[in-house]
Amino acid sequence: DGIRDVERSRGLGDVYKRQLIPLVSQLAQGSISEALKLIKEKDIFEERERILKLIQRGKKAPQEIFELSKRWHTKQSSHLETLLNMILFFLRDLLLLKLNISFPLINQDKIDKLRKLKEDYTFSQLYRGIEAIEQAKMYLNANVSPQLVLEEVWLKIFYPEKNY
Repeated sequence: DGIRDVERSRGLGDVYKRQLIPLVSQLAQGSISEALKLIKEKDIFEERERILKLIQRGKKAPQEIFELSKRWHTKQSSHLETLLNMILFFLRDLLLLKLNISFPLINQDKIDKLRKLKEDYTFSQLYRGIEAIEQAKMYLNANVSPQLVLEEVWLKIFYPEKNY
């Protein structure tokens, strides 16, 4: 894998856990230059921690949905897509764990937390969340307000029984 070779040649293995390689690889969509850019951006991984905390808190954190959406709405579209993909990958991994399918997880470094979380989410929540993220990407490309798009994503994840 090219990203692993670059990581080794640049000594990045000491800074970032090997478990982050699948995540960075997926976020970079096979682009080594994008992977290197992501590795250097520490705020991306800080946002990832916020995403996981929000997923852990779920319906107990309605105010955080709006605060996070407000903070993200000024980001560039490529940055927003990366953040949406992070949410998508968490939901994907939760779905795989819930289905008990032995398939490599993208968020390998968070596997213990995800195992605990899998029972907190229904298949409907995970499906609607994944669907909402894909729809959000289309909306963002159509220049719909990023803040509204992001709020809708979170609401569809936490409240799948409602129609937004």
